[in-house]
Amino acid sequence: MTAKRDNRSATLSAEKGSALVMVIFIMVVLALLLAALAYITAQSNQNTAYQIASTRAYWAAQSGAEWGTYQITSATGRAASQCFSPSPAYPAIGSIPELKGCSAKVACSSARTASTTSYQITSQGACPAGNLGAGNSPVVALRSVIVAISATRGGKSGRQIATLNYWLENP
Repeated sequence: MTAKRDNRSATLSAEKGSALVMVIFIMVVLALLLAALAYITAQSNQNTAYQIASTRAYWAAQSGAEWGTYQITSATGRAASQCFSPSPAYPAIGSIPELKGCSAKVACSSARTASTTSYQITSQGACPAGNLGAGNSPVVALRSVIVAISATRGGKSGRQIATLNYWLENP
């Protein structure tokens, strides 16, 4: 009987630390999974912040393009005889609550033929996306919109007909 008792006690003492090893292994695996989840969440938040800034930059560029278009074809509907000055111009779109902190740079160029005057308005919107994580420098989203205006003198009446074309330069 003593032999069995000695054999049993030898087996139990050999298995005493196995549960502790299993618990440590499971804790390490869970810590790695938690770290991976935290990294994925941080990347998702950074992407979302940049997408929002990019959308705001598009609307800043669009607002600048509309400002430039209005400078060429004012409320009268007739095209101006030349581009606005100074070019590039910086309209105050930052005063729009949804575009606070954003800016637009609007440039105009023109070309004239005998019966047609063509204008090209290029508007670049910029909005800050903030600091996208530790160790990263602040990021600014940029978007550009190009508007082409052709003013043609037509027929016997000599009336101007204005045609607008929009292009999104970098979607």
